[in-house]
Amino acid sequence: MAIFHPFLRNPVSDITGYMLNAQHTKCAEFEMRMMECFEAYGVERGGKHPHCQALAADFKECLTNDKAMRRFEAMWFERQKQYYLEGKLKDKHYAPAPKADSI
Repeated sequence: MAIFHPFLRNPVSDITGYMLNAQHTKCAEFEMRMMECFEAYGVERGGKHPHCQALAADFKECLTNDKAMRRFEAMWFERQKQYYLEGKLKDKHYAPAPKADSI
């Protein structure tokens, strides 16, 4: 996980520094936990520490949703395979929709 910091600090980089964080997203809590870990161990050692690596992986997953998308694609391909290639789902390509007034 790369932590961005300006090569040259000046008033402009101080003013625009807030743009490089995720505090305005749903991932704010993940970012704070990750940054607290990096603050405790230092960026160099924190990047190698297992706890900080796990927090960084959680933060990355929150931002990108990679695992969720791979899971969705795997389920979609399995349904296509069962319907088209194996013929297991005969008449019901998709599960029946819930009733309109159900919650």
